[in-house]
Amino acid sequence: PFGIFLPRHSSAQVEAAGRVVDLSHKNPQMRIDYLTRYGKAFTTLVYIPGHIMLYIGNTTMNGQVVPMTYQNIWGLRPNHANSRSIIGEAVFLPLLRFYPENPELISLAGKVLFKLGYIE
Repeated sequence: PFGIFLPRHSSAQVEAAGRVVDLSHKNPQMRIDYLTRYGKAFTTLVYIPGHIMLYIGNTTMNGQVVPMTYQNIWGLRPNHANSRSIIGEAVFLPLLRFYPENPELISLAGKVLFKLGYIE
C-alpha cells in the first residue's frame, strides 16, 4: 500500500513488512486489545491464513474503542460452515470479537493464525 512493494501472497506480505508479532497463541479479545494499543495506523498489516488487512486506526463503537481495518473480503462464515455472509468488496471493517448483526459469524480475530506486520 502507499507505494510500498508487497509480495503477492498474504503470508509473504506480513513477513516482508519488517517486524512481525505473532499473536496466534492469544485469544481473540487479547489480539484485538493488542492491535488497538500497539497498532500503527496505515503501517500495520494484520495476517490471518489466506488474508491480509491494513490497520487504519481506532474508532469508537457503542462507547468502546475498536481497531478499524481496510480489506478486500469475500465474506464471513458462521460457526457451522454451511453458509456465508457475503461482503464481496473492499471495505472498512472493525475487528470485533463478534458482529452484533449476526453473533454466529466467526470473528477474523478468532482465526488459528493471527500475526501483525509492522512496515518500518
